[in-house]
Amino acid sequence: MKRTVRLAALPLNRGKYGELYSVVGHYSDAKSVFVARLRQISLWGLLDRSKSFRDYAKTHGLYPTSINVHLIDQAAFDAVDTCIRHIESCLAIGNIKAKIWRRFTDENERHYAYACLARYSAIGRSWVVACQRSLR
Repeated sequence: MKRTVRLAALPLNRGKYGELYSVVGHYSDAKSVFVARLRQISLWGLLDRSKSFRDYAKTHGLYPTSINVHLIDQAAFDAVDTCIRHIESCLAIGNIKAKIWRRFTDENERHYAYACLARYSAIGRSWVVACQRSLR
């Protein structure tokens, strides 16, 4: 049976620390740009498939060229996950699923309402419609 050997780690030297600090900064900058773009409700349809936002970001020139593309891909996936978690937390706080259960008695209507909650593009469209109704 093999045992894992843990070696003592030395503190980072200035060069490695600076490089690591730069990578973390580029990652957080890229994620901030992606999250800011995903705030637009019209782009919530890109949240339904994880790789669709990455493809959108590449075609619209949101990817920085001086950084490793795999790192930026991970920032894009992380931004999508952050936005999904935010939307789902808003749904949980509003107790939406319980309200759907009480509001709709027909099983087909409930199924359709739950299906709409599973697609972020449908949530975005209903949000826009609700906002337009409130402005009237």
